[in-house]
This record gives sequence, structure tokens and C-alpha cells, in this order.
Amino acid sequence: MKNIVFLLGLTVVIIIGFAACGEAAAASPAPDLLIPVSARIDTAVVTRGTVAEAARHVGIVRVQSEGLHFGVAAGNFGAFYVRTGEQVTQGQLLARLDTEAIYQQIQQQEERISRLQQNHIHDTALRNVEIDILTLEHMAMQRETQAQRDAAQQRYMDIGRARMELDLAVQRHAFTMRHENAYLQTLEERRRGTAIYAPFDGTITYLATRTWVPSFSPVVFISPEDAPVFIEYIGTETLTPGRAARITGHMYNQIMTLTHAPFTREQVVHYRSMGGMMPVRFAMDTETPPAVGTLVPLYIYSVWQADSLRIPGNALFFSPDTGFYVHRVENGMLLQTIISTGVMTDTFVSVTSGLTEGDVVYVRP
Repeated sequence: MKNIVFLLGLTVVIIIGFAACGEAAAASPAPDLLIPVSARIDTAVVTRGTVAEAARHVGIVRVQSEGLHFGVAAGNFGAFYVRTGEQVTQGQLLARLDTEAIYQQIQQQEERISRLQQNHIHDTALRNVEIDILTLEHMAMQRETQAQRDAAQQRYMDIGRARMELDLAVQRHAFTMRHENAYLQTLEERRRGTAIYAPFDGTITYLATRTWVPSFSPVVFISPEDAPVFIEYIGTETLTPGRAARITGHMYNQIMTLTHAPFTREQVVHYRSMGGMMPVRFAMDTETPPAVGTLVPLYIYSVWQADSLRIPGNALFFSPDTGFYVHRVENGMLLQTIISTGVMTDTFVSVTSGLTEGDVVYVRP
């Protein structure tokens, strides 16, 4: 009986011990799992792609055109007889100044010339009558007494004087008429200068609307049929496209490669004489350029390198002792790796040596 009681007690003790061990095991934390380095930090994969940095601007499609003006004529503008984009033929009337004032001047000058001519005819007739009277008196006096014949001699001299005065009056009138007709011709030239005609077959590209038109100020722009089409920058910033790594224009799904088109020396002198900023123009490489007047987004790249091995900019480190380096992830560890770099932007850095495509590098958050 004692043995049975002992065995029962021992069994109870063993059961209590196992229960205590189970509670202790449940209360202790499980061991940490091994987490790879790449899962605990920000990383990036080394890829191939384009390293580029560009500034966006706006341009407008234009065509090489010639500005037409009224020459020395200046005055209030009258009217246009064409519209922008219209096809015109050589000799077609394009624009005219307000000609009311010049027509009034011409009319007044013509009336003045007519009046001077009539006065001259009347004056000449009177002088000829005077000469005829003196001639008759001279002939009559020659048949009378000696005293009258002496007077006839004086009358003869009067006839010579009258004829001389007549000649002088004729010459004076001729000089005056030359002067007056020259002025009338000047007015006629001004009147003809108040109109602009097409110098050749072409297309009207721009009409400069204004109230007062100064001398030699273009108001109509026309382009010949074979004129080149280009894109002109229309912003206010100062551009240096000659230093650009690449220039593109974007139209819908089309990307056009553009080339800076510098001006000739003569064109530079012309634009500087007019004041203001020099235009910036780009030639297009497309056979079907956009319509004249179309706005085109321009991208001027200060950095452009295609198909380059690249890393994010925040994966690059620098030390005066070692130069540029990255932390490459290998077998769960960060390995400092010295690299050589090419072009850089705020987004990407091109790598020329030290890494291969597919490597994983640490990036700063």
C-alpha cells in the first residue's frame, strides 16, 4: 500500500513539473530570425539607361520671311488687304497707309500749278500787248518830226526792255514750274509709297497692326514658296543653345531632333541695330514640319548620355582619400567599392568602371 501511494505522488510531481516547464517555455521569447541586409536598408539595382538633364522652354514654328515697309513714308495706318496665311501673287496690293492727307496735298499742289500757269499766260499776254503797242507807236513816230523821231528812238529802247522783261518772266515762270512740278512729283512718290505690293509669289506670315507707322517700319511679312521652316524660342530667358548636349522638340507623339541655327554676321548687325534680344532659332530634322504658328515644347539638354551604366545620385559617396565609391551589397554585407564616374545629374550618375549591370548598391534615404 505504501508503494502505491509513493508511485501516485511521484506521478503527480512529474505532471506538475512538466506543466511548469511548458509555462516557462511559453513565457520565453523566440530567437531572432536572420534578415538580409538588403531587406533592412534602401537599395537600388545598377541598370543601363540614359543620363540626362534638360530645361523646358517653348518655341513657335515660323518660316523665313521678309518684312515689307512703306519706305520713307510715315503716317496713320490705313488698311490691310490680305490675311495671315494667305497665298499672294507678285504685284498684289497688301496694305496701304491712310492717304487722305497726301491726296489733299496733291490736290492743293495741282491747283497751285494750274493757278501759276494761268497767271503766267495772262501776264505773258499783257506783256505781248504792251510790246505790240510800243512797236506801233515806234513806227508812227518815225514818220513825224525830228523830235518825234528822237522819241521813237526812246520807244525802241522801251520795246527792247519790254521784250527782255518778257523773256525774264518766261524764264522765271519756267524755273518756278520746275520747282512746283518737282514737289508734285515728290508728293506722287509719297502717295505711291503709301501702298505695299507683293514683291514675289508667297505666303503672308505676319501682319503688324499699329496706328502710326514710322518710316521703314515693317508691317507685312511675306515668305517665298520655298522658304525654310524653323522653330523660334519665344521666352525671355537668355539661352546658350550652342553649348547644349542635345535639343529636342516634342509634338504629340513625335520627338524632333533640333539644331541651333546661328545667324550670319549681316543678320546679327541688322538685329542689333533694331535693339532688343537676338532671336534664337532651331532647324528641324523632319520632312513634315508642324504648321506655321504651332507652339512646340523645347527641351535643351545640358547633359545627355544614352545607354550608360547608371546608379541613383544618392547611392554615390565621396572621400578625399579614395574618391568616389558606393556600398555594394554582396552576400548580405555592405562592401565599399571604388568606382569611376562619368556625367552626373541630380537623378543619375553614369559609372564607367567598378560596377556591372545588376549589382545592388545602398542608397541614402
